[in-house]
Amino acid sequence: MHTALAGRVRARIGELGPLVSDAEFEDGVVLHGDASFANVLWYQGRLAELLDLEWARLGPPDLELATISGDDADIQARGSSRAVPASELPLLTWLRVGYPELFDREHFTERVWLYDICFRIRQLCAWRRLDPRSLQDLAGLAMHPRVRFP
Repeated sequence: MHTALAGRVRARIGELGPLVSDAEFEDGVVLHGDASFANVLWYQGRLAELLDLEWARLGPPDLELATISGDDADIQARGSSRAVPASELPLLTWLRVGYPELFDREHFTERVWLYDICFRIRQLCAWRRLDPRSLQDLAGLAMHPRVRFP
């Protein structure tokens, strides 16, 4: 990774990091860590199984939104040139109706932005994949969030 990109990412994490306290991780809830529809099995219209639990951990409830919003097909289709309003994304609209307390946090956009950056770095390290597209994705994240919450 180019040192300029690493520096931009490090600076953005330094700016956003203080918005989430250590206590939120120590006293957090159990999170899947890689929530997506691909990791859920349904049977006769009901949840039957959760898959891919190797990233499960304690953390603040809104941490789960990093993977959900980061892998949303609607966000991917729009590209990475600007943040997409959460109200324009069906999955996030649906989640907000079902779990309004999850979205009721100060600096919510910035928190999810921090989680998204950290999730992308984790993927780069775990998959040992520094291809141009992944690095371009990370560079875009260093500049602006994928999703803007009201």
